[in-house]
Amino acid sequence: MKNILFKRPFFENGIFRINYAVILFIFLATSLPSCKKFVDAGAPVTTLNSQNVFESDATAIATLTGIYTQWSLDSYGLNGGNGSLTALNLLPSLSADDLTLFDGNGNSDFVQIYINSIKSSNSINLSYWQYSYTIINKTNAIIDGLKSSAKVSTPVKNQLLGEAYFVRSFCYFNLINLYDDVPFVTSTNYANTSNLSKTSKSLIYTAIIEDLKLAQSLLNSNFLKGDVLSSYQSGNEERVRPNKYTATALLARAYLYTKDYTNAEIQASTVISNKSTYDTVSINNVFLKNSKESIWSLPSVNSGTLSNTAEGILFLPDASNQFGPGTNLVYLSSNLINSFQTNDKRLSNWTKSIFSAGKIYYFPTKYKIGLYNAASTTTEYSVIFRLAEQYLIRSECRAYLGNINGSLDDLNVIRKRAGLPSFTSLNQSVILAAILQEYRSEFFTEWGQRWFNLKRTNTVDQVMAIYSSQKVYGGLTGTWNTNWKLYPIPLSEIRLDPNLIQNPGYGSN
Repeated sequence: MKNILFKRPFFENGIFRINYAVILFIFLATSLPSCKKFVDAGAPVTTLNSQNVFESDATAIATLTGIYTQWSLDSYGLNGGNGSLTALNLLPSLSADDLTLFDGNGNSDFVQIYINSIKSSNSINLSYWQYSYTIINKTNAIIDGLKSSAKVSTPVKNQLLGEAYFVRSFCYFNLINLYDDVPFVTSTNYANTSNLSKTSKSLIYTAIIEDLKLAQSLLNSNFLKGDVLSSYQSGNEERVRPNKYTATALLARAYLYTKDYTNAEIQASTVISNKSTYDTVSINNVFLKNSKESIWSLPSVNSGTLSNTAEGILFLPDASNQFGPGTNLVYLSSNLINSFQTNDKRLSNWTKSIFSAGKIYYFPTKYKIGLYNAASTTTEYSVIFRLAEQYLIRSECRAYLGNINGSLDDLNVIRKRAGLPSFTSLNQSVILAAILQEYRSEFFTEWGQRWFNLKRTNTVDQVMAIYSSQKVYGGLTGTWNTNWKLYPIPLSEIRLDPNLIQNPGYGSN
């Protein structure tokens, strides 16, 4: 096996160049024992090869479970910038105007991201790129393996294929919103992927939408147990495996970003109308495990000091309830804090302040449990998709489509929960500005939402031209150029692939 594994390097262009059975062996071997929330399907599989990877339902299920488990494990590397997809809670918020980097407490790579001066050699940027393509290649391998298997039962095969299409789509969605055009890989064949050029963002969006439609047709409508056959009793769901509505939520977002407002409204309405499973909840219950607002979340698969969410560990005070330089990496920007309206419950319930080293710092408290009380029973999951976004998506679409009253109804669902008065303007542009503000107040430090929304609404230059100069770190001051709205393609990937062209404005360092 060793000779097979190292016949070619793990990464070329950030993409695995090895046989899919070998990929599955690697991540299954490193992700076991699996989290009980994901799988309870007998003894772990410890020996896999191209003949037996998809020889049973149990081993096939373990392939997707391995992705989720490793994802949960890797999310705790946020402070070290290991590239986990969960870094989307941190990196784009640093690039935008939601977070401030503690002076003297960040390595040079974090500083570059914060002051909008990312070098193409930035190791955190490289890690994120490689991590994303690792997961994409795993899903490609799973799709190929499931399609060719005659041993996996049809219901299990359909669910797992749907999950794989969804996960791949999610990875690509985030990549194109960070980098714009990127290599588009759907094959595990080395000959087809060794020297890829970029595929246009518009074509990748088309592929994402088609994959998500396919995922919808394959995925179960219910949240499934570890056997991916049995549904939970209503009200007791573990919302940790993607289902049909998870794919629908991402599809609504993809349609919104491509300005297909009619279809985005339809997809968001599909999720919102399923009141038996999804509903808004009170402000302090949003991030509790299996909250009814959660469309998809991940539990911790760690124990001890890492037994709760990565978000809590990253953003909250330390074990001695200390917060400040030398203890934490980031805090909330004054720009964000000052943007909240008077009496907004999200300011009073999702942020806190602490006086440290002669200064008041604000930090996110969407997640309440961090390292300082990690021994507590886990009560929070990392929420990736939630219902509030679907209301804002539908509100925005209705505004563009001329349904002003419908747009206001959806907007005010979110405002009412935040303790704010109903918005009453009938002016489309004013409503759209209010929706963007609600996105900011609702989704700060969540999955790149602020950064992505600034870019898709073409307001990033206007906002960042003002705010970048307020970013000061160790004598360095932030700068802004419209090119900085895209992250650079990692330099090491450019050097490996002559067909991979750098994004505008980035040099060779």
